[in-house]
Amino acid sequence: MLSRAKEQLDAARPFVLYRKPDTAALFGIFQADDSVHSGSDLSQSGFIFAPFDGSKLPVLLRPDQIFYSDAPAVSERLKAVKVSGQKTFTEGKKMRHINLVAVALKAIHQGVLRKVVLSCSIEVPSKQHPLAKFPALLDMYPEAFCYLWYHPHIGTWMGATPELLLEKQGDKLMTMALAGTQPFRTGSLPEWTDKEKEEQNMVTSYLKDRLHSVSEELKVDETVSVRAAGVWHLRNILRAKAGLYQLQTIVSALHPTPAVCGLPVGVATDFIKNNESYDRQFYTGYLGELNLGDQSGCSLFVNLRCMQYDNHRYLLYAGGGITAGSSPENEWLEIMEKWNTMMLVLHNSE
Repeated sequence: MLSRAKEQLDAARPFVLYRKPDTAALFGIFQADDSVHSGSDLSQSGFIFAPFDGSKLPVLLRPDQIFYSDAPAVSERLKAVKVSGQKTFTEGKKMRHINLVAVALKAIHQGVLRKVVLSCSIEVPSKQHPLAKFPALLDMYPEAFCYLWYHPHIGTWMGATPELLLEKQGDKLMTMALAGTQPFRTGSLPEWTDKEKEEQNMVTSYLKDRLHSVSEELKVDETVSVRAAGVWHLRNILRAKAGLYQLQTIVSALHPTPAVCGLPVGVATDFIKNNESYDRQFYTGYLGELNLGDQSGCSLFVNLRCMQYDNHRYLLYAGGGITAGSSPENEWLEIMEKWNTMMLVLHNSE
């Protein structure tokens, strides 16, 4: 599969490789030409890749060829790497983010926001293409949706996201509320703070309200702790029936969720655009299968734990939810924990 992707890359034709959570099969979708196709109404068939900014159209890779095989294995043991030890880490970036969190907390205390998700990126120089890094990413994240996406006119992205946006099979719908972050420590389970529980409740309540408006027979599973490589999260699964609602209507009701944006969603989105000082592009957008197989439906994931490859460098993206109980210093440490898990991928290629 990797060799087939290399041929597609050399020919400058779009492709995506991906593996679904807790499975072994690696899928490849290969487009026959280099056209840019829009998935604006989510009625087409293929692989959808949507940006964070809902005013911009998603990109659709046509399924001109579809292959699958077992995921490639990684023979070498993963090495521990810390962001703080890299040249990409700067005190200035840390202070900018801490100051931004302070601005957000002021807006929260004034009642303008209840929550906002703030992010930033770091640059890691590398001459190795993501095709060489992808096996390590698959090995590190068996429980995540892992992908490598390429389009010659748009760019190259790779990631491993733990967050489902929407699974639709026939009339059945499933989504998840995923929030709160703690580092994984061998032999111990996370002890969640009131701040983290509050953040999770915000996301769950919002998704319940949104699904009520576009579905039927809504049910919410109990809150559980789930591990995503080097970090823990809180999670609730929500299940419902689509009824007569179209897929585009349902997706539009969910994206962006408060887990990647904030509350109120519109106010938080404006705050992010006005204050983050960089373009998230496809980070915190969504991606996945669209209308493949016998039934119309989708398997869409929020684009977290991702990186962009361009001009012999990787841009690693990470963020965290800011609420009234947030500590600016702790929010920075959370971002570093997320970068650390991705940094392992870059330093453990075959």
